[in-house]
Amino acid sequence: AFGRRYGLIETVNTEDADIVLVTTATITSTARLAIRQLREEGKKVGLCKLRIFRPFPVEAIKNALEHVPKIAVLERNVSQGREGIFCSELKSTFINNDNPPKIQGYIAGIGGTNVDPDLIKKVVLHALQAASYTDGPIWMGGDEY
Repeated sequence: AFGRRYGLIETVNTEDADIVLVTTATITSTARLAIRQLREEGKKVGLCKLRIFRPFPVEAIKNALEHVPKIAVLERNVSQGREGIFCSELKSTFINNDNPPKIQGYIAGIGGTNVDPDLIKKVVLHALQAASYTDGPIWMGGDEY
């Protein structure tokens, strides 16, 4: 009615990105600001917002991100005994690609703690500079990060 269209995912600045931050829900608004600031600093950073979880938008994500070398997934949830649910799904999306992107999960905002632009920038810079990624998530908000 108002001319708006909502796809399964929304991407920003992914075409030339060295890394893409994947987010959902309210973290995305804050991430837009952090991504803009990182772009102004000369970092080639993109953003991908997941609008749905089930069915997981495998083809839309592959089409949008298969050329990206690194992906950082920032989320507020943990699947018991593993990592964030979106990170697990993203890893399985690219598992059979010939040259899959490196994917690192980050957990922040658990229990309603604040996720501000500085924390998001730390996530992106950590993932961008990391020589290798871990199998499990990296918990953000403590003294170590």
